[in-house]
Amino acid sequence: MNRPIGVMFLALVAILVGLYELYMAAIYMGWISFNIIGQEVKFPEAQWGPALWAVLLALIYFWVAAGFWGVRAWAWMFGILISGWTLIWSSLLVLGNSTIEAQFVPMVLSLIVLGYLMYPGVRNAFYESESGRAIGM
Repeated sequence: MNRPIGVMFLALVAILVGLYELYMAAIYMGWISFNIIGQEVKFPEAQWGPALWAVLLALIYFWVAAGFWGVRAWAWMFGILISGWTLIWSSLLVLGNSTIEAQFVPMVLSLIVLGYLMYPGVRNAFYESESGRAIGM
């Protein structure tokens, strides 16, 4: 399988984001404290809604990381959709309450990921990988 180096990087980033979401779930459950301006803060009781949402996001990011690592077409499509969604959402936020400075990093990262995934060599790697898995091919 011909796995582009950038796809491995995207898989690694997805794993790191999944681990971060598990860390956030532990904070929401009250298992871990965190600091805000030098003050230690800890939830006195479990915050079930945000904790379950963080666990769900972690599972999604681990699933996407496995898809990128396996050069699966559904992971490519997910990457396209999420980066496009982030671009649209960030643009709408700039038109609303947010500033361009606050949305600059998400917009630039989304453009980079979108451009990379749409690059013909990367797109073809996903296509070839998926067509090699097809029955009868």
